[in-house]
Amino acid sequence: MSQLSRHFSRKKDGRGAYLALISNHIGDAKYRAISKKRQNLLQNIKWTGNSYPLESHISNHRQAFDDLCECALYIATNFSSEPRRVEYLIDSITSKDNTLQAAVGVIRANTNNMKNEFETTASRLIEVDPYGRSIRSPTRSADVSALAGRESTGVDLRFHPKDKFLYNKTNNRN
Repeated sequence: MSQLSRHFSRKKDGRGAYLALISNHIGDAKYRAISKKRQNLLQNIKWTGNSYPLESHISNHRQAFDDLCECALYIATNFSSEPRRVEYLIDSITSKDNTLQAAVGVIRANTNNMKNEFETTASRLIEVDPYGRSIRSPTRSADVSALAGRESTGVDLRFHPKDKFLYNKTNNRN
């Protein structure tokens, strides 16, 4: 038991303990730390399209904005308007995918007022996510190199690497 908790325990001061807990874990310093971390995410974290889906990146932006809104209830923060929020998002995208870059161009041109509406922008970007397209239609496909048939002994079908299957097949013919 810490010295501080013993102090409140001895005095039987539950309210004091509660207020001390709030000031240490949900006080101004904590909200400033959260605000700094979330603004860093919005301004400095870049998405290249190689590691994870764009939807996850957009979700991180949503969460950061929600956290900044919560911090604004308790401390003075410099969180932005909806157009600046959209700007943070499209500035964070560094993928060179042509389709995605075209969508970003449409957003920057403010087609359908997308530059002023984060959710509309997010929906448009998720539609053309190059990471998602690569997962849905992989460039490489796997195939079974060979399949051994059922022998007269009743052995079940098995998968074999092509080199071993051909080796076994040629040996069985001799």
